[in-house]
Amino acid sequence: MKRKLKVFGWQGRRLECPRAPNGDCSTREIVAAKFASEAARLAGYDRPAQMFNLCETGNAGEIAKALSEPGVIFWGPLDAFGRDREWRKA
Repeated sequence: MKRKLKVFGWQGRRLECPRAPNGDCSTREIVAAKFASEAARLAGYDRPAQMFNLCETGNAGEIAKALSEPGVIFWGPLDAFGRDREWRKA
C-alpha cells in the first residue's frame, strides 16, 4: 500500500532571509514527505526532534506549495503571512 504524503512545517533560520524589523532572520519551512523522519533527513537533521516547532501543517496554501514539488524544501520569512509570504526553494 502506498503511503500518502503529508506536509510538514517548522521554524528555521537562514542568513539569506530578508531581515525582519527586529533584525531576525527566522523562516517558515515546509516540505511534502511521507514521515517526519523523512522531512528531517531532507532538511539535513538526524531526527525530527531537532527541528523547532515541527508539525503537520493544515494551511491550505502551504500544502499546495509543498505538494507541487514533493521532497523539495520551501522557505519564506517567518514574519510574512499568507499571500505576503514569497516561497523560495532551499
